[in-house]
Amino acid sequence: MTFRESLFQIRKIQFFKEKKFLFLLFLSLSLNLFLWLYIYFNFHQTRGNIILQRDFFLGVISIGPWIYLLRIPLNGLIIFIINFILGFKLYLQQKKNLTGLLFYISLIVQIILLTTVILI
Repeated sequence: MTFRESLFQIRKIQFFKEKKFLFLLFLSLSLNLFLWLYIYFNFHQTRGNIILQRDFFLGVISIGPWIYLLRIPLNGLIIFIINFILGFKLYLQQKKNLTGLLFYISLIVQIILLTTVILI
């Protein structure tokens, strides 16, 4: 193993010891899981169509079955995974500020998605 490879191994171990990053990741993932559960338990017994999208000025824009609501937490999960991978790669390049920014963005996205579903 070369010196560079051993340095990357040490940084990988250090990444999982960063409490701030782990807290942000855990909180984002917890909100996403809550979003899945909230949609399932509040909408799974709905037989007809529900409002999927509405606008303040135009009113109802999109109507469909409740299962289409699962696209919202799926998008949040995809954003979380992309931000995690990019953040991990940036951490290995010793760019901790950008890593933290990506994890904060992931958390903010989860909060916005949760607010969106609750308002439906």
